[in-house]
Amino acid sequence: MLKTIRDWLITIFEAILLTILLILFVAQSFLVEGYSMEPTLHNGERVLVEKLSYRLRKPKRGEIVIIQNPLQKKEKYIKRIFNFNKIP
Repeated sequence: MLKTIRDWLITIFEAILLTILLILFVAQSFLVEGYSMEPTLHNGERVLVEKLSYRLRKPKRGEIVIIQNPLQKKEKYIKRIFNFNKIP
């Protein structure tokens, strides 16, 4: 009986750990709030964003990205890359 409970607790712990690692490094779900990305993405739509691509390469023009507001860390925006400005 104790072995079964222990096995269940280990399985639950492993599942929680795997979920945390997936969210931090692989993919995360985001809710679209607003109408600026229509007709591609609609207000209230949930999107799954993979996080590995931009660790391996720079984003390309036309791709949709999630960016973080540097002044308010909890605020994120979903935008399409239109142009890269050269920063001195």
